[in-house]
Amino acid sequence: MQVLRKEVTEFELFYDLIFAYAISRIASILFVGADHRLSFKSLGEFLMLTLVFWTIWTYQTVFANRFSIKNKISALFLFFDMFWVIVLTQAISSDFEKTHFTFAGATSILFFSIALQYYLKMKNTDNEMIKKLCIQLATVLVVSGVIGFISIIPFGNYMIRFSVYAVSILITAFFPDYN
Repeated sequence: MQVLRKEVTEFELFYDLIFAYAISRIASILFVGADHRLSFKSLGEFLMLTLVFWTIWTYQTVFANRFSIKNKISALFLFFDMFWVIVLTQAISSDFEKTHFTFAGATSILFFSIALQYYLKMKNTDNEMIKKLCIQLATVLVVSGVIGFISIIPFGNYMIRFSVYAVSILITAFFPDYN
């Protein structure tokens, strides 16, 4: 069995480092409450934040490991995505309700960006299995991005919008089959 070796670029390592920073930010806000108690709301938000970053990182890493080529387009997408991951990281707060607009908006932009990468790969391959995988992942990302954007529209109370956003993340995290 032949093992294919792929070198990791400096850009990919920096991208991973940004996610490590994000996880440390998430952990730092978990117990910031005035009473230093862990509520179900803060635990739910903590788990959701972690799932958001894990999901975005997974989709981008799967793309990079399977399809990424060292070219200017891939580098531009990675830089664009890094910017939005930093925006997303800076929106982490112990009062998630105040930053929901920025956080959900940045998540949706990242989903659309990664979906576009999968779509472009689908358009540039003749392999039917790769086409099927790319269209499936791009579709999941676009649907979740749209649902995420819907959650920033000021309707109902925050818990309803947060629930809509959570559905978009859960769909993205657990729906696809990467095989």
